[in-house]
Amino acid sequence: MLKVLKDLKNLKIIQLVGTAPGFFNLEISEELLKSKLGIEIKKYPSLDILIEIINSLDKNEIEKVKEEIKKNINIPIEEKWLEEGVKIALAMEELAQKEKTGAIASRCWPDFRENLSIFPCFSFAIVSEKIPVSCEGDILSALGMYILKKISGKPTSVLDLVYYDNKGIVLWHCGNTPPSITKPPLNLDYQFNHPGMGTTLDSKFKEGEVTLFAFNQELRNYLAISAKISYPFENKFRGSYAYISDLPLPPKELFDLILKEGFPHHLILSYGDLKNSIRKLLYWLDIPSVFI
Repeated sequence: MLKVLKDLKNLKIIQLVGTAPGFFNLEISEELLKSKLGIEIKKYPSLDILIEIINSLDKNEIEKVKEEIKKNINIPIEEKWLEEGVKIALAMEELAQKEKTGAIASRCWPDFRENLSIFPCFSFAIVSEKIPVSCEGDILSALGMYILKKISGKPTSVLDLVYYDNKGIVLWHCGNTPPSITKPPLNLDYQFNHPGMGTTLDSKFKEGEVTLFAFNQELRNYLAISAKISYPFENKFRGSYAYISDLPLPPKELFDLILKEGFPHHLILSYGDLKNSIRKLLYWLDIPSVFI
């Protein structure tokens, strides 16, 4: 825990462009992050820096990464989407190395579509194997992904809570989940709202014990619960998804708790029961749990 605390005090998070339009519940005070946690936010107001890096990438490196990806991911759509997705991933990794950053919060829409004619979900998935990348410019989720990756030693993912029934909840996002925590088959796909435009990764999570985590928008408290991934139905969603069961409270009560306490619509998913480690870490940062 002491090493994670030390790393947090030196953490820099890149935010590309800003938060997604209208997503006010994802915004966080930079002054609060700096004063409470010591975290620095490096903001880039546009994708210009990423485009500049993309234009200078080594073609041999692009081909090398493409061939590695083809070993584990099916490419049923045009291969140009694989190449363009790899370029974005390599550029993000290069920018992270240049800035010595531990996590990235990137606005994915509408900017990548308007400036690069692509959706970056697949690129985020690849980068998140090494460096946590949150969607929609969500700085707090990037921070949560970083913390859980440090604790677990495994990649994490950010998802929307989209549905519940009497036994569990469905978590879903466009297709941004690191391949190593999903189960085959993995398929490169078009963005579900834009037929003919890549690039997302269709996948579902491996079965097993997981921790779900979120910070309150003002860092007033946090949510951390353990549960299990299972698949009692055959429905196949496009993008990344998981059915979460064995929750410590009824699914509707979890929804009500999230709304009551002002948690954002994003939840971080990490494998293993990390509740006690999270509690010990955030105790020293004076951030209490709302439910654990």
